[in-house]
Amino acid sequence: MKDPKFIKGEKITVRDDTGKVNFISDEYITLTTHQWEKKDTLHGYQQTNVLVYRNDWKDIVYHDRDK
Repeated sequence: MKDPKFIKGEKITVRDDTGKVNFISDEYITLTTHQWEKKDTLHGYQQTNVLVYRNDWKDIVYHDRDK
């Protein structure tokens, strides 16, 4: 499988998890499924992120890309 070119912030689904690409590396990406405000944190919010390893990239459904 050719490596997909991920775009930070694009909406994807992997199995039962839908969210936005947050971090991209050669081995995995992270998918932000939830984000909420939390004022006493460094960035003012917290997130739930799911690791999506390379062997699961074939299962990704893209929502924002043209088919």
